[in-house]
Amino acid sequence: MRCWTILVVLGPILIGIVIGLFIPLGGGSAAILGGVLGAILGYQLAYGRLDRKLQRRFSTSSKEQEQQASSDSVTQRAIEEQSHHIREAHLVDEARFKDVFRQ
Repeated sequence: MRCWTILVVLGPILIGIVIGLFIPLGGGSAAILGGVLGAILGYQLAYGRLDRKLQRRFSTSSKEQEQQASSDSVTQRAIEEQSHHIREAHLVDEARFKDVFRQ
């Protein structure tokens, strides 16, 4: 995991420097600017908000899948219970409605 983090941080830096070499800026090139932007991007990918967003989007751990499945079943159960209560209330209302108009 440590090697992956190093690659994620250093990769954008090198890519930024290489791209910056081809961009003319004043009398020189934008290699330093590209390296700085690459460092910022690499840090965000490895440790920042982008890392957390990517982990949430692409996580495939069995524990999270298990939690998601149990959450889905709890949600489904709650929906079924609520639907049952609504049906019961509707039947009671219908019975009262019929009693009122039958008299």
